[in-house]
Amino acid sequence: MAKVFFRTYGCTLNQADSEAMQAMLQHELASNEEEADVVVVNTCAVKGPTEDKIVHYLNELKKKGKKFVIAGCLTANKPLVSRYGVPVISTTAISHINEAVKDALEGKQSFYYQLEKKENLPLSFTPPIGKIPIQEGCFSSCHFCFTKLARRYQSRTPGQIIRWIKQALMEGCKEIDLTGTDIGTYGKDVGSNLVELLELITQIEGDFRVRIGMGSPHYYKQMLEGLLRVYDSPKIYKFFHLSIQSGSEKVVREMNRSHTVQDWIDVLKAFREKYGKRFTAATDIIVGYPTETEEDFEQTLRFLERWRPDVVNLSKFTPRPFTEAAKLRQLPSEVIKKRSFIVHELLKEINYKNNELHLGESYRVLVTEPKKARTDFYRQVVLDKDVPLGSFVEVEIYDVSHTSLFGKVK
Repeated sequence: MAKVFFRTYGCTLNQADSEAMQAMLQHELASNEEEADVVVVNTCAVKGPTEDKIVHYLNELKKKGKKFVIAGCLTANKPLVSRYGVPVISTTAISHINEAVKDALEGKQSFYYQLEKKENLPLSFTPPIGKIPIQEGCFSSCHFCFTKLARRYQSRTPGQIIRWIKQALMEGCKEIDLTGTDIGTYGKDVGSNLVELLELITQIEGDFRVRIGMGSPHYYKQMLEGLLRVYDSPKIYKFFHLSIQSGSEKVVREMNRSHTVQDWIDVLKAFREKYGKRFTAATDIIVGYPTETEEDFEQTLRFLERWRPDVVNLSKFTPRPFTEAAKLRQLPSEVIKKRSFIVHELLKEINYKNNELHLGESYRVLVTEPKKARTDFYRQVVLDKDVPLGSFVEVEIYDVSHTSLFGKVK
């Protein structure tokens, strides 16, 4: 029996795929690369800098003579992954993990690109957080996105998701992360939708929290009434992650996004009207898209200043292979770097002021990491002392930073 180490890059969906492969593995799990006979590199293809890190790591493994398997979204770039002469397993064929490991041990190059349903794949969980992949793929064709090429659309059935959640809870998980490429599209191929799924989940007995993953604003807007109703459950974190990418309607159109800036604003206003400061709005912003003018950039700054999202994943645009945006004339790197710095500094100010609103408040929080917890609206709280993972405790917020609240455990 060989020892296998998993190195995972990217989103929670990728992490869930790694956990599924580990659950199916017929070998021993290694705790680090050095003791492993085979390394499974589960790759991410969203950003250029991340790809550069992955390619560097693959090159290092090759230099060391290490046996490895390439998995994840980067496998959609077949010319790139083929050059390593190792087994390659796409996001749609992870059930072949044992064959891929066997091939690696034997020094064979192989390609597993079968289109398979992931409906009945086993999952393993690491309490206190259980990652549940409810769907992957999307219906959009954003001009900058490589992920669409790597993940075809499919949803898990409600029954399978409920079984996974019950398993995670039995194994000690207290937070359930519903992961996907675009959560709002859930269920279109299995006769369900996100609201119906959440209603089923909130009926499960137990004291646990549900974090809803990334989605597109227009799908949330279509389901807004139902979502506002189901969010009333204490089990649902008062949180959304709706990607917008730019505050300029023009740039959003030129990116070929399926939503408008106004869609995002309409959804935010509805949730903030209902929950006030006890709600966390997360989004994504790309600066330096090839068609972004100075005026477009100023519109993004005004958008951020006006609507003050609580969490923003900021990215500098990098062209991805085989995408429409890669064919456009690129902006100078110094322009992109400057815009990124300006937004970064603005976000620190916005985030600090948003967090400052919670000074002196008392909240019940779930401990998810050593000395770190989450409020019912998914704001991170740094604790003043150690508390067992998976515990619910009362805290008083005595200080804040632009990234966290600081809580004294009562």
